[in-house]
Amino acid sequence: MISLGGGRPRIELTYRGILPEGRFDSLEGVREIGSAGIEGKATLGMNNFARVAEVLHGLRTMDVNVIDFNLHSPNLSYAFVALTGHTLRDQVI
Repeated sequence: MISLGGGRPRIELTYRGILPEGRFDSLEGVREIGSAGIEGKATLGMNNFARVAEVLHGLRTMDVNVIDFNLHSPNLSYAFVALTGHTLRDQVI
């Protein structure tokens, strides 16, 4: 079920600085999956967590200060949201 939702490990970043265009193109298996339209926040999907150190190092070399980051492993809740676009607690009208 988790794989049906396209679940991949992800890292959610809170940062200060400006992320340049194509910032993660050189990292195989890492892609930006969302920034929620909020300056200073980004979410990256990755093939595995082995890329976390490279992502953080790359951001330092771009003069981007990471304030906080959270790692998320795929789970059933994440798969449900990916498949339906809603959480279990969302009120559907």
